[in-house]
Amino acid sequence: MPKRIPTPEPGDDEPKYFTVVQPYPLNANWELPNDYITFGRWIAGCIGPEPFFALFYKPSARGQVLLEINREYAHPERLLGEHRWNEFLRNPSAEEAGRVSQIFYSTYSTGRQAQKDGWKRINVADSWFKNWSPVNPVIMNPYPPTVWCGLPAEDMTNKPMCRPLPVSVKPPPPPKAVPAPIVPGSATWVNAKGAPPTNTP
Repeated sequence: MPKRIPTPEPGDDEPKYFTVVQPYPLNANWELPNDYITFGRWIAGCIGPEPFFALFYKPSARGQVLLEINREYAHPERLLGEHRWNEFLRNPSAEEAGRVSQIFYSTYSTGRQAQKDGWKRINVADSWFKNWSPVNPVIMNPYPPTVWCGLPAEDMTNKPMCRPLPVSVKPPPPPKAVPAPIVPGSATWVNAKGAPPTNTP
């Protein structure tokens, strides 16, 4: 049996791939044009429609989709991180207000890899943005900055889909200062105990 030719490395013009965890809109059905167009307009509200090439969905990958973005797109920090629905939606419902979406670099480096694993591709079409404007009644403009987030808890029975956020692009918050330990017998220790100082007459 002839040896299988290995998959070539991604070319210099290969788009970049991102994983979206808990994407907007809520409970989207990726078979329905209204839902994936609503999703596409959310992404366009964040980065504009030009660099957004395609999305991928997989019925067994609940709560996750993939983005294919132009490799030349210069502002990945606008995509990466946590998107808080009550910040990017102009009028979130009570159910939407407490939700977040998180976007990471994907573990896939090519669309071919994703499709071999069963991900279905939906190409972005110009018609999605007919009569659409970045200033619209749904998504805030300017789009609010995202915030750092840790990796999601992934299904251990499936392939990991997310890479940690690069600190050069989306640095984590500084660690909280740890208070100095209280020395027994010090004024702070005495006050904390609620007892009067030992030299009180």
